[in-house]
Amino acid sequence: MTIKKKDDNLISLSLDRVTEEGSGEVLRGVLLKAVKGESLWTVESGAAFAVSANDGLPSAGEFKEAFMAAAVRAKITSGGVSIVLPDRDVTVSILDFTEGLPVKKSDALELVRWRAASSKGLKPAQCRVDYSIIRNDESGASVLTTMVKQSVADFYEEVFKSTEEGDENFTLSKIGVSSFGIWNLLADKLSAEGADKDLIFIVRTGYGFTLMAFKDGGLVFYRFKKALSNEAFIAGVSSSLLYLNDMDVELDMVKVCFFAKEDGAGEGEALREALDVAVEVVDTSTLILSGALNAADNSDDFSLTDVVSAVGGLL
Repeated sequence: MTIKKKDDNLISLSLDRVTEEGSGEVLRGVLLKAVKGESLWTVESGAAFAVSANDGLPSAGEFKEAFMAAAVRAKITSGGVSIVLPDRDVTVSILDFTEGLPVKKSDALELVRWRAASSKGLKPAQCRVDYSIIRNDESGASVLTTMVKQSVADFYEEVFKSTEEGDENFTLSKIGVSSFGIWNLLADKLSAEGADKDLIFIVRTGYGFTLMAFKDGGLVFYRFKKALSNEAFIAGVSSSLLYLNDMDVELDMVKVCFFAKEDGAGEGEALREALDVAVEVVDTSTLILSGALNAADNSDDFSLTDVVSAVGGLL
């Protein structure tokens, strides 16, 4: 889905799940207002908040109150908001259809929704599905699908619908996926630096990691895996690469890039040693130096990596 507003004064809410000692699971939100110039994103203001989410979704009232308080601190009074969900809250799949897709778009969507829901033991009415076609020819079709439970989509739609009053009018523009947003912002830079290579992109968060493989610029593999410890992370990446190696996908002159929401230098080095391959750790500060991103420096609420995730969700 695309944002219906123009590329000015865009608002993004990047969400992440973290575990805090004594508080259990917490849903952390980073609210940013950004402006896009010809080649430069400028983050004008932002604020972070956190709400308890031990039951999966927080209380709607608590979430709205925390969001509105953050909006006041960030001096954001209204606008369309793009929500960036953590990969853990979304199911991403690459589905193959040997007989191709129906010509009629509504029939194609119903078929994709049924396949995506069935793969997780759900009924189509229990989920919200979006998709993009990777391939659709005489040999069949491959489709990239993103799916969230209907209850999750309803929760955020209802929260923002309840803010549509008075001067504080926020609407929900779209729902995106964290790792895709990060890739969207970094793709041109990473692809240009390795134009002759296929690419493996790994995103590390506090609760796990996402591994994506690109061949000839197209996504051919996606996996999210929970991994709280560094040991589980290294083991999970290793097993994912072994699985990818067993697939009928030949990657040429592979470049491995690693992005961590926290300081990734240590884990990047551990990856190099465990995998015995060159691993490029993406340094978010280079985004500023290269003119790709300009972050507001007057906030202690969020980091550069928060900015990358949030701004990526606007693309």
